[in-house]
Amino acid sequence: MRLSVPLAGGAAAFCRLAHAFPAALDDRYPDGVAFSGGAKFRAQPSGGRVMNVSNRICAALLLSGLVGWASGAAVAQEMAPSAADCFLPAFKSGDADAVTACYAEDAVLWIPGGPMVKGHAEIRDAFADFFADVTIKDVQISIMGDEVMGDTRASWGTYTVIRIDKATQAESVQRGRYVEVSKMIGGRWLYIVDHPADDPPPAPESEQDM
Repeated sequence: MRLSVPLAGGAAAFCRLAHAFPAALDDRYPDGVAFSGGAKFRAQPSGGRVMNVSNRICAALLLSGLVGWASGAAVAQEMAPSAADCFLPAFKSGDADAVTACYAEDAVLWIPGGPMVKGHAEIRDAFADFFADVTIKDVQISIMGDEVMGDTRASWGTYTVIRIDKATQAESVQRGRYVEVSKMIGGRWLYIVDHPADDPPPAPESEQDM
């Protein structure tokens, strides 16, 4: 008889049993213990040296489990939607609450041409004031760089916002650049620092000719 167990969850249990009851484990499962991935081990190898061999087996199993767990966590982080994936549709819809949900509780936001705000309450108020005056017709970003370091992510690039003034119905284009830092919190990438900055206005024609 052979026992089959998943590698991630079975390694620790196998090691405890192998050290405590090597002979009993082999009597119960004479064909060995099979782990997912095809590996098969017996608690008491033929010829003795039970403890030394089982120690090496346990170390290999636990290391494999840790490597697999770390690889799985990294893949999950890379596959999770970015903070920008949350922000862009919420911003385009003019929904201050939905935009705020893309930020961590203690996030910091620098408003283009305005003050720094911190925390959900201040961030929500800032976007609510902005959306009270304009309707967002379109928003696009061009990502120039994106780096993931563990549970922290840094991105930078440029943005273009086409907006309509609610009072005058005048359409304008807002362009700028941004640097943002997000963190994996509760399985989601959330902004912890967001720093957009509008491009400076074009120089007067007289200065351009100089």
